[in-house]
Amino acid sequence: EAVSFHDRMVVLFVGIVHMVFVFALRQLMIRFKQDCHAITDLQKSVSSLVEANVAGQRYAATIEDESVEAERNRITREIHDSLGYTLTNIVMLMEAAKDLAETDRERLDEFLDFARGQALDGLAETRRTLREYRAIAQPELNIITAVNRLVRMVNATTSVAVKVDYSNILWTFGNTIDEVLYRVVQEGLTNAIRHGNATRVDVLFWCDAQRIHLTVRDNGRGGANIIDGIGLSGMRERLRGLGGELTTNSSPKGFRLAVEIPDYRKYQ
Repeated sequence: EAVSFHDRMVVLFVGIVHMVFVFALRQLMIRFKQDCHAITDLQKSVSSLVEANVAGQRYAATIEDESVEAERNRITREIHDSLGYTLTNIVMLMEAAKDLAETDRERLDEFLDFARGQALDGLAETRRTLREYRAIAQPELNIITAVNRLVRMVNATTSVAVKVDYSNILWTFGNTIDEVLYRVVQEGLTNAIRHGNATRVDVLFWCDAQRIHLTVRDNGRGGANIIDGIGLSGMRERLRGLGGELTTNSSPKGFRLAVEIPDYRKYQ
């Protein structure tokens, strides 16, 4: 039978729609692949930035520690040199004064006055140096430096391997939050070592526009029941004052602490 004009138009229309659909689908697939490549490149860029940030923070923390240590060494050298010189002079003056005690009373008085002046100068110099030492003995806390020191101590004195990922966190969130974050890490490490018999602890930081996230997890001996002792209770109280939350999870694979602190910018 002859195909009607209407049927031919329907077939033509369907064909055109099919071609348009196929073309649009191909374009969507091409765009999807391009977007996937763009996302992959973006993820690589973010990863590179995070790694660079972590490396920079660790380097800065190391340099700060080295600078503080160098300053302390300088001050102890000053104490040694100035105090040693002063005491040596006083000893020599006292030895000479013994010889003058019966032969030259006038010069003896001069020697004793000079010795007294040396002692006063040495005392003033020692006090000045100790004030300098005190000023650097307790440097202002920042979270990265504080955690670095804590981790180095644990790694050096125990068989527990501690790894820290600072991710994209700031050098400091201010003393209030830094102190809380430090205590959480400290408590997490203490629990892992004393109670969990852990051999590895991972400390993970992350910061977004609204919250600070901190996780401390170990591979130690978990338990079915978690009882808040003084340590966990103390952490909850510290976090409650910041509007933060603490969650815990224990399993045969280990123990996990997770902390979130919202609106952290208002404390800076």
